[in-house]
Amino acid sequence: AAAAAAANIGPKRPTINSSRGPLLEPPTEAKLRAAIGDWKEDPPPFERLTGPSKYNLDGQVPTWVLNKGQPQDMIVFGDSHANALKHRFVKLHETALAHNKSFPTVVYKSVNGMPLLPCSAKVFDSLVNMFKQARPNALLAIICFTWFLNPRAGSENEKPQEPPRCAGDASIPEALLVAERFFRAMKEIQSNGTKVFVALPQVYDAAFDPRRMLGANGIVEANLKPFNRSIFDTKFAWLNKLIADSSAAAGVETIDLAENYCWQGMCEVIDRYGNPIMKDWDHARPYYARHYMQVVDRVVEAALAERAR
Repeated sequence: AAAAAAANIGPKRPTINSSRGPLLEPPTEAKLRAAIGDWKEDPPPFERLTGPSKYNLDGQVPTWVLNKGQPQDMIVFGDSHANALKHRFVKLHETALAHNKSFPTVVYKSVNGMPLLPCSAKVFDSLVNMFKQARPNALLAIICFTWFLNPRAGSENEKPQEPPRCAGDASIPEALLVAERFFRAMKEIQSNGTKVFVALPQVYDAAFDPRRMLGANGIVEANLKPFNRSIFDTKFAWLNKLIADSSAAAGVETIDLAENYCWQGMCEVIDRYGNPIMKDWDHARPYYARHYMQVVDRVVEAALAERAR
């Protein structure tokens, strides 16, 4: 079924990676300037969905929808890192239309800067209840775990508050409690008939910020060097292991967003045409998300796959 679903969204292509291969075009000052703050959050034909709908049952998070009314559907939830990838789904929708193929309804429930996690208990619980009632074919969580679930050092013995805290205030026991509740909910949603995907902590660093690539005298060549992924993996080793192990225990599938921009441990900060891939440290540009973030395509394929309801 998954193979048939893949055929539904157009020709299958090899894995896209912006770090693989030689530089085909050099960066220019214009390309670097264009990347700074490049952000278009709600690209058409995404539209705001208001009024009665199974996707609005939570009553907490705004709903944006692409290709509404289809028999297959998927929901993406998270924060600005989820919003950054809307452009990829627009691209896939256009490809499906061009090939006269099926494409699911894509629903977005995401808020910039807000942890849609059990530390925001009322909002999170309402979303989980909505997911269970709506029963989408697929669900994708893209959450900035490195910000919201990265606890303070030396807090191992602190008693967790209730609800547990996120971000800079969180202790290690609180982070563990948030993760346990989050993945318990994801397991329940998958047991309810929805294929669940969770994005691993996204590789990022100041090295990706296009502002660093320009100086008073033009391009700063030293700041165009690739970023070594091992730096990120070492810095966030505890968190990376927590998310990977928790996902495995819950039986949900993980996706690695860096699959499309890191190659053999190195992550180029510009694509092979000289364009920065991020608008800042950690948010994919609309151009980049649209043309490169192929890793999320498998969620569309899962949404199109047959499922016993």
